[in-house]
Amino acid sequence: AFSTSNGTHYMNDMQVSYALALALQAVSTANHEQVADNFKSTFASSKNHLTTGIIGTKFVFPVLSALHMGDLAMEVAEQMDYPSWGWMAYNNFEPATSVWELWNAWESGPGMNSRNHHMFSSVSAWLRTQAVGFVPTKPGLKNITFLPAEHLGLSWAETSVDEPQYASLKWSRSGGIQCAKVPESFSKDKLLLPHHNGVQLSCGENGGVIERVNFASYGTPTGRCGAFVINKDCHHDQSRSVVEDLCLGRSQCSISTAADASFRGALCESTVKRLYVEVLCSSPSKTHSQLTVPIGSSGLVYLPAHGVQNPQFLESDQLLWANGRLSSEAISGIRDVSWDGTRDSLKVHIGSGSFQFTVHGEEAGHSLCVTAEENDVAHFECPNGSLITSVQFAAYGHVEGDCSSYLQEHCTSISAKTAVQGECMMKNSCRIKAHAKTLGEGCGMLKRRTFFARVLCSIRV
Repeated sequence: AFSTSNGTHYMNDMQVSYALALALQAVSTANHEQVADNFKSTFASSKNHLTTGIIGTKFVFPVLSALHMGDLAMEVAEQMDYPSWGWMAYNNFEPATSVWELWNAWESGPGMNSRNHHMFSSVSAWLRTQAVGFVPTKPGLKNITFLPAEHLGLSWAETSVDEPQYASLKWSRSGGIQCAKVPESFSKDKLLLPHHNGVQLSCGENGGVIERVNFASYGTPTGRCGAFVINKDCHHDQSRSVVEDLCLGRSQCSISTAADASFRGALCESTVKRLYVEVLCSSPSKTHSQLTVPIGSSGLVYLPAHGVQNPQFLESDQLLWANGRLSSEAISGIRDVSWDGTRDSLKVHIGSGSFQFTVHGEEAGHSLCVTAEENDVAHFECPNGSLITSVQFAAYGHVEGDCSSYLQEHCTSISAKTAVQGECMMKNSCRIKAHAKTLGEGCGMLKRRTFFARVLCSIRV
């Protein structure tokens, strides 16, 4: 990958060029931030899809995670339209039963075009280290970093290895915000597309019941959990009411995506549709993690608070940390504990053994909604000395709904949420200018854009 423009741009501004340069640490310290921004912009121009082949794909995901863009990486990995792994499995030309050698295998010739090829499966290493959160940092599993529940869009994950010694991580998140993304399931013209049980939503153990549907779209929505976007050109207008009828007041629910089962009527014919849902459970978020560190090894665990107020951290039901300080100094295997404000997580150094960590808190504080017209300044200020502990919604463009039920439409910038998080998290107040340079371009169809945001204000001690 050759650099141009004083080392801030790489060959043809391709994803692979930036990914290789950053992975190989070929970028100077002075240019690193700008190169990272340029790398991120390549995804905005591709609507958060890959433009890489088998070489570049291997490096894209770990580089995004290293740049603290893990949510973007997860959105790219979860795409269901072309090009993506989801497209391989759920396209309406030739649904895959394994990983292809080419993104467009169905329309390419027979040469160099395997339907059972391992190269694009390089993402599986990233799924283990960053999606699940199991990161060996020394050879022989002598040290392991554990990152449970890093991504809002996942409610559980687990992995284990048997060699050279057994080590494992299993975690689940209940309550709070829960999301689901699944494609439709149907048979068409003798072509059997993969069947599944549709959307399965659950508040989890002691997670309460579903009290609000934050987002629902059956069609071709985009975005990630916490920042889903409706595509008005392909959206079933009864999406929200269908989900509300099936899910409100229940601890778990199922929504079929089989043709004409839940969403009746013609919609975007010849297009494989999908259902994206985000709900809010009545109990605050709670995370439970089980992990094993081999004999003779050590570990580092980051336990996220997920925006709950006055979080409490327990190990095997023994209180470890509460009210901003260590509550127990004598838990076997725990060597050091400290708070990491930048990650909103408790940082725990551990020795070998098996551990069970639980993170829970009180009902989160209250939501603060702010709007600003283009070129105006949005002013966030939490009352009573509380801090912004979560950005629940942010979009720049056109948004429907009120403060409790904002809905992003197709002409919005989903990078607005990242901008608010970077500027406002863990602060009592902050200011953000409603401008494309700060919040992202979105699209040029609107004569005038508006900035909408909802943040959670909580007391943290």
